[in-house]
Amino acid sequence: MVANSSATDTAQPRAATENAIAALWREVLALPESPRATDNFFALGGDSTAMVMVELRIQEEFSVELPPGAMLNAPSLRELARLIEERDGSTS
Repeated sequence: MVANSSATDTAQPRAATENAIAALWREVLALPESPRATDNFFALGGDSTAMVMVELRIQEEFSVELPPGAMLNAPSLRELARLIEERDGSTS
C-alpha cells in the first residue's frame, strides 16, 4: 500500500492537476499503484534525483516555472498541485 494513505475518498486525486501528478509520480517512482493526494513524495521513495526529474517534467507538461526544490516545500501530491495551479493562475 502507498505510504500515508487514508481510507477517505478525499485522499484520492480529484482534479486534473492532481491526476496528472499522480501518473507522473507513479512513473518516476515505479509505484505499483497510484499515489493518494495526501501521500508524501519522499515517503514513497522519492529522492533528490527523482525530485529534479519530476520538477522538470512538471515544467514541461504544465508550462509553469517552479523554483528549484519546490517539492521540498510542497511534498504531498495535493500541495504540489496547488503550487502548480497558483503558478499557472488556474484551478482544476
